Amino acid sequence: MKKFLIGMTIILGGLLITGCGKVNTEKVESRNAEINKEISDSVKNDTIEGLQLIDSNILLTSLGLETEDVSDYIGKIPVYNRLEGTMYVAIKPASGKKEKVKRALDLYVSGLESRLSMPNDDSNTNENELKLLKEITKEEYKGYYIYVSGSNKDQILKILKEHVK
Repeated sequence: MKKFLIGMTIILGGLLITGCGKVNTEKVESRNAEINKEISDSVKNDTIEGLQLIDSNILLTSLGLETEDVSDYIGKIPVYNRLEGTMYVAIKPASGKKEKVKRALDLYVSGLESRLSMPNDDSNTNENELKLLKEITKEEYKGYYIYVSGSNKDQILKILKEHVK
């Protein structure tokens, strides 16, 4: 019995060290694509179509989060070189990463606001997009941080809430 307990302890320790709790990016990204298609079909908005789908690469390069920091994610954000005030993100932090995820999302939104605040040839467009972003809805729901901005934010928020676990 003692050997059995020692063996199980070693196996469990090995599983914890190798990261068995990491997010399964293929599964998450497949589900993410399905939910985003549902949102696109429901909203029928060209702005939504122009956003980039969050995957593990965008999670890191745009939001500064590694897959180890999150247990689930859904969303679309502006392509880096496009000034848009529409976005939606639902991210569930991994254990112990709640503050890091919240800080990363707030920093990302703040960066978008800064870019939209810069003078531009078409400042009227920037003002409209900045207004959409400043009216962002930020909620914590079922362990997810949900940030939604844009003209269809209530409809998108409802769909996101239907899909978070």
